Amino acid sequence: MRMKVYLIAALFAGCIFVSCKSNGFKENEGLYLMLYDLDNNAVSEAEVYMDEKFCGRTDVYGRFIFFFEEKERGENHLIRIKKEGYLSVEDKINYEASLFLYYRTGTFRQYFEKGEKFLEQGKYKKAEESAELALKIEKREDALYLKMLALIKAGEKEKAEKLKESFSEDLKRKEYFTELEKSDER
Repeated sequence: MRMKVYLIAALFAGCIFVSCKSNGFKENEGLYLMLYDLDNNAVSEAEVYMDEKFCGRTDVYGRFIFFFEEKERGENHLIRIKKEGYLSVEDKINYEASLFLYYRTGTFRQYFEKGEKFLEQGKYKKAEESAELALKIEKREDALYLKMLALIKAGEKEKAEKLKESFSEDLKRKEYFTELEKSDER
């Protein structure tokens, strides 16, 4: 029984070796891509596109390997990586052999929490930028409010007032809006 298991394992390994060697690509000449979130967790199952053509998905470790044809070397290519609930990544590359790419992306929650921390630290421009990134993932009023607070704290009251117009009427009547208006009057 044990001999059968070893024989099957050896045949399987041999098949993989032959199929990898017979694909026409030279070893170590691919594009190696890694995708992680803002907490350094691998982002699996993200769709990878090369020049608008779907190429596959990242694995459970956030990795993706792509092999170019010889004629594509030295050419410019557009990489786009997308996953529902994450900020999309887009990059222009000029492919050469053994290109390693490392990308970071985040979820709405990650960018929103980052923006809140920046606001607490008095880094208002960074708070606004983080809120804007969260809004690219999902249009939510809590992120709009964070952006508005960052603008107010940064002294950009006109921009904040313009942004306030995009809120729903129900939200404009909430306590934190009335408190904000009272602090403006002082």
